[in-house]
Amino acid sequence: MNNISPIAWVFIGFIVIFTISINIWLFTAKNKPQKNKNDLIFNRMIQTIQDPFAEEKINLQKLSEATAKLRESSTKEEN
Repeated sequence: MNNISPIAWVFIGFIVIFTISINIWLFTAKNKPQKNKNDLIFNRMIQTIQDPFAEEKINLQKLSEATAKLRESSTKEEN
């Protein structure tokens, strides 16, 4: 033990502290509740399978509402 230089002891201490800190970080990361990104992707995939043209339907609905407003305003201007 006396043959080890002080720089070696500092290096050994650094390795021990580094190992302990990694273990603590892994333990806290394991226990922390996380939002699972895969669940969001899976839910979107299910919605797409159930209604593959949902976005198109929404866009068509917006377009039909806009054209209905234009027709109303054009008929009001004519009268």
